Amino acid sequence: MSLDDSYFDYPHRKRGLDHDLFAMRYLKDAPRVDFGGGTRLALWVTVDIDFFPLDMPKTPFLPSGGLGRPYPDLWNFTTRDYGNRVGIYRLLEVLGARGIRPTAFVQGEAAQRMPALMDDLAGAGAEFAAGGWSMGNLHATPLPAEEERALIAKTREALSPWAPELAGWHSPASSETARTPDLVAEAGFGWIADWANDDMPYPFANGLTAMPLAHDLTDRAILFEQNQTVQQWAAQLGYAADVLLSEAETAGGRILNLTLTPWVTGQPYRIDAVAALLDRLLGLEGLAPRSAADILQSCQFLKEAA
Repeated sequence: MSLDDSYFDYPHRKRGLDHDLFAMRYLKDAPRVDFGGGTRLALWVTVDIDFFPLDMPKTPFLPSGGLGRPYPDLWNFTTRDYGNRVGIYRLLEVLGARGIRPTAFVQGEAAQRMPALMDDLAGAGAEFAAGGWSMGNLHATPLPAEEERALIAKTREALSPWAPELAGWHSPASSETARTPDLVAEAGFGWIADWANDDMPYPFANGLTAMPLAHDLTDRAILFEQNQTVQQWAAQLGYAADVLLSEAETAGGRILNLTLTPWVTGQPYRIDAVAALLDRLLGLEGLAPRSAADILQSCQFLKEAA
């Protein structure tokens, strides 16, 4: 059997990246970031406000936490719903008591269905960012461009009463088509948190800034997907903080992202572990909480220099 020569024709084969979304950059070569006030490590706390539809599709893939049992999967649906009814308020209380302003990645359908929760998030001082439309509407091939553009637009519209100048975007389950970043930029967003390839922000060619969401350190990844204990989860966050603080001594400011999922860590048997973890992190010299807007303000020169 022989292959046609065109089989080996890949126009993006070259040194560096196989796309033009952003320039190749190694963190070791990046300019130093100064968060001010003696802060070497910015603690960026994010909270996911998701909506899992009861009739959610199983394709193109089932996202983490997706309803996988035959319809109606009430066991999984109500467990996820618990987070938005109960768990989020435990998290907001723990964060508020420590002066931490979280970034809330809110899905459009969640905002549309739960305006009272949105009011409470706003009252707690949360920084709003878009989390896509719902866990049943993933951004993945073969989603047509116009349908994807419409999902982004209606998500922005649903959040607009609480965040008229919405800046951040995170696709459901970090899903993307090849055009998602361009459509997000086209819709007027300023940053995106779907890419897990850096510890610090970096600029896209289309004007977006990529924010470093630490997917592997999320409570959903460690506690739900990997079935590890809260002690193991907290230990891994602590190890990450120690290493990043050490690197920041010579390389400049670093960011530690802590993502909290209300139906995972908002449970009564885990909330004390969240509080203890935050106290341990906030007790580290050189660490302080920062919102996405604060972080981007300190890193603005990276975008200007690109």
